[in-house]
Amino acid sequence: MENRGRKLASAALAALAMSAAGTALAQRGRQREDMAAIEAALRSGNVEEVKGALETLGVSGSPRGIPILTAYVRSGPPSQVIETAVEAIGALGGAQSAAILIELQTHRRPGVRLRAVEASASIHSPDVAAALEAALDDSDAQVRGAAARGLAQAGTRQNVEVLFHAFERGVFEASTAIGTLGNPADAERFIGFLGRIPFDKMVPGLDAFLNRRDLGNPPKVTIIRRLQELATVEVKSFLQAFVEQIPARDRGPVRQAAEEAIARIAD
Repeated sequence: MENRGRKLASAALAALAMSAAGTALAQRGRQREDMAAIEAALRSGNVEEVKGALETLGVSGSPRGIPILTAYVRSGPPSQVIETAVEAIGALGGAQSAAILIELQTHRRPGVRLRAVEASASIHSPDVAAALEAALDDSDAQVRGAAARGLAQAGTRQNVEVLFHAFERGVFEASTAIGTLGNPADAERFIGFLGRIPFDKMVPGLDAFLNRRDLGNPPKVTIIRRLQELATVEVKSFLQAFVEQIPARDRGPVRQAAEEAIARIAD
């Protein structure tokens, strides 16, 4: 009886394995059919069909979609769908999409370059960071701003010098990236722009520096002391908002410096 039971169990396991293998094969077959149908729709020339196929690829989550989308955008698609194609590539994301997104950052249409820059921000690689640096010099202001914001996500400390140059040229979106990536010396350099650059353009960088857990207290206290010297209503409002988000139990030097500055700045 015991041997018979073991045989029955083995047979059941074998049947399950065969069933699972059959299901996997069926799923792969359906995926191939789906991809074939999508590729046929992309070749149809019907704008609505093409858009539907691109959107389907974008939400598929399948890396198999990247080569299809890459080939499609390189084929010179109609202007009505090229941005949808770039958005689909961005939705799939991943390192596999980096090459085509970098390529598209030099496209003749600003909207395409913008979508490509935005989609690149989630990819961490030296090539992507270098492409985003180059996009800081784009002829379109929206593309330049998106490149600066993208470096806050995809960049490293090595990109900070270029971000400072962009900030000085009026790409104020670089403020956040500088505050996110910069070291204590960069924080000191950044507050040197206070009084020279409109305060609202400085706020994202100041906020990023002050909320960094990896920066340490001394640079943050230095920032607050410099803000105290500026002593404007805008500064006071900024510091009040900053203190409100600090946990009540935190009575460290940063909070103390901020509260002292608030008390010293007139309403």
